[in-house]
Amino acid sequence: MDFDAQSSFSTSLSVASVAASVATIDSARTTRSSAQTKKDKNPVWKYCRTGQKSNKEDPNLWHCLQCEAEGRQDPMITNISTNMRNHLIKVHKIKLPSTASQVELRAIEQLKHLYLKVQAAGTVNEFEA
Repeated sequence: MDFDAQSSFSTSLSVASVAASVATIDSARTTRSSAQTKKDKNPVWKYCRTGQKSNKEDPNLWHCLQCEAEGRQDPMITNISTNMRNHLIKVHKIKLPSTASQVELRAIEQLKHLYLKVQAAGTVNEFEA
């Protein structure tokens, strides 16, 4: 490959990766998950319940079922999965599987797609070195 062909290939690959990144960022900004969707995707939430309006609780917050079962005075209430995960591990000694975030999953898919493009262009050896 001469210099111009390499430059052209690199530029088109860079443009494709930037375009894909922008699309992912835009998608992440506009996508909002409901409490039920969150619960379906993250194993942390199976140990929780959503707040109940009938009890004057915020339905956007999750309540630790383990704390409630133990009758704790100050149960864990949050909408942040990492905080709940840490609480379950430290306080209740519950081990949870690791989960990849939506951003990580999209990045992996983009990398696979870009690798296939490089492979199709016949320049895989340059990247695997």
